[in-house]
Amino acid sequence: MIVKYNNNIDSEIVKLINDFNSNNPQIKSLAGITKVRGVSSSVPIAAAITAYAQISMIKFKNIPVPDNKCLYSDTDSVLLEYPLLEKYVDSNKLGFMKLEHILTEGYFISNKLYAFKNTKGETIIKSKGIGKG
Repeated sequence: MIVKYNNNIDSEIVKLINDFNSNNPQIKSLAGITKVRGVSSSVPIAAAITAYAQISMIKFKNIPVPDNKCLYSDTDSVLLEYPLLEKYVDSNKLGFMKLEHILTEGYFISNKLYAFKNTKGETIIKSKGIGKG
């Protein structure tokens, strides 16, 4: 069952759909793959936000400090060989960077697949698409 609407859906239709879903065992078995959305979403807006984030990250990838290599970056993060200039860092202000870790050792295999140890002795492993084990 696919329901598509452009404006607010009529409350009677919502009631009919909910009643149908609760009385139909086949629909209940699909509960793991159905999605109820409480807010509308827009692919173009999401794409624009992601593109703007990539543009804003370029200044950190090509930072004007000689020999401060960008070792890894993602949509919202950057790993540099040396500390970022203080004028870019403020964890309390929107749009500024936040120092999260100082690394002692790290392995960055590909996007969203890496592991590192920080100065606190913590081991952080990120592996999108691969189980934690």
